[in-house]
Amino acid sequence: MTTQTSRRKFIQAGIMTSIGSFAGVASAAGAPAIKDSSLQNPDNTFDVIVLGCGIAGLVAALQAKAEGASVALFEKMDRPAGNAICALGGFCAWGSRHQIAQGVKDNAKDFYDAMMDISAGRADPALTKTYTDNIPHDTDWLESEFKIPFGKTRTAAYPRLDRVCSIDGQGLTGGANAVFKLLDAAKARGVKFFWEHKAIELLTNDLGHVIGVRVQTPEGKKEFFARGGVCIATGGFSANPEMTDKYIGGWASRLALRGSPYTTGENISLCMPLFAKFVNMDQFHTGPI
Repeated sequence: MTTQTSRRKFIQAGIMTSIGSFAGVASAAGAPAIKDSSLQNPDNTFDVIVLGCGIAGLVAALQAKAEGASVALFEKMDRPAGNAICALGGFCAWGSRHQIAQGVKDNAKDFYDAMMDISAGRADPALTKTYTDNIPHDTDWLESEFKIPFGKTRTAAYPRLDRVCSIDGQGLTGGANAVFKLLDAAKARGVKFFWEHKAIELLTNDLGHVIGVRVQTPEGKKEFFARGGVCIATGGFSANPEMTDKYIGGWASRLALRGSPYTTGENISLCMPLFAKFVNMDQFHTGPI
C-alpha cells in the first residue's frame, strides 16, 4: 500500500479531539512478507487491519481502501460504540468553506500557534503542523465525499475565534451522525467488518514486526494477519478506572464518566508488550470540554 499521507493525516492520526478519537499505529513496514502458506488464507489475511470502529478507524480504513488495499476492521462491540457516538461533533479548523463564507479571517500560523499555546507547548510540533496544513481541505473533503453535514462555524472557548466546525446531527449527536455516514461509506467501498471481535494481542514475527492480531470472538480466539500493518484506533482510556488512577490519579478514576463506557485503553494495553513509548499519559478524553 502506498502512503499518500499529505491529505487526511489528521484524522488517521486521531486528532479529532472534540469527537474523541485516538489512534496509534503498529506497523509492519520493513517486515518480511508473510511467506508461510498457512497464513495465506483469504479469510484471515488482509493488506491492512484496523482496530476500532470510530471516526479515526473508519477514515483510516477508507483511505487504505482508496489506495487499493484489502481492509478488515475489527470492533469489540456489536456496533460502533466509542466516544464519537456520544459527542456533539465539533472540532477546530481554519480555512474551511463555511468559515470563509461567514467572512472569518484566519490563517495557518495563528491556528498553529493557538494549538501549541492551549497545549502549554506539549503538543507534538510535527503532528500539529500536519493537522494545521491539512484541516481546511480535509474538512471540506468530509462534507463533499461522505455528506457529513457541517453547520455554521461556532466560536471556540479559547482563543474565542470562530473555528469550531459543528456537525449537524440530523436527529443524532453530530459525532454519531459522522460515524454512521463513514460506516455506510466503508461498507459500500468493500471494507470487511468483524463485529464482537476484541483484539487481545498483536502478533509479531521473529524480528518483532507486527504481522497481525489475535482476537476474542463469540466462537473463541482467532488469528488474523496483515501484510501492511495494524492501525490501532481503539479510543483512549477514560472508561478504565485502573488506568486513570495509574496515569493521572485517583481523583480522575472517580470522575463521572462522560462518554462511552467502552473506551478502556486497548490502544495502550495492546502495545505494552512491544515496549512502545507512551507520552502525555496524564491526559485523557472526557467532558465537559
